[in-house]
Amino acid sequence: AKSPCLYKKSQHFSEWRSRYAFVSAGHLYLSRSPDPKKASTEVPLTAVGTQIVLHGGASAETFPPTIVRVHSADVEAAGSTPTGRKRLPPNRWQFTIRNEANELLCPNEAQVLELCAYSSEARDAWVRLLVGAIQEARVASFAMPPAVKPEEWGREALISQGFVGDHSAVRYEAALESFVARFDG
Repeated sequence: AKSPCLYKKSQHFSEWRSRYAFVSAGHLYLSRSPDPKKASTEVPLTAVGTQIVLHGGASAETFPPTIVRVHSADVEAAGSTPTGRKRLPPNRWQFTIRNEANELLCPNEAQVLELCAYSSEARDAWVRLLVGAIQEARVASFAMPPAVKPEEWGREALISQGFVGDHSAVRYEAALESFVARFDG
């Protein structure tokens, strides 16, 4: 769990405000107070539905491309406020966390959270921490059960609730990455 501040872009006024940030139990929490129990924003870091987009240039580190990508447009192309004035980030070390909505075993709403770190090193440290939490979720989600003897087929139940119909390439890539990570160990 990391606790220094990040800047968070408010959704209503598009202003950048300093917030305390914490990663715990597969979630990112943001709070006005250093007390993690008073978090005002909670973002689940899911196995497949969470993606991180880097703005303001590539990282010095290499992150899994199924989790992190670099935005090609300049960070100054940020959205404008209702009055038409642009609210630029405090610096160029911005990143966005995007969560797809899902109705599966652990339902969550779609979320877009725009954040900004104090430096490139701080952004990389936060992204590394977030990627670690997402990879932990992948290992838990894509655990391979032991083989079942053919004569016991049909006696095992698989809770899928939508997984069977989801054949997205990202889900397969995420599963393969988690299996490789388990063997590289």
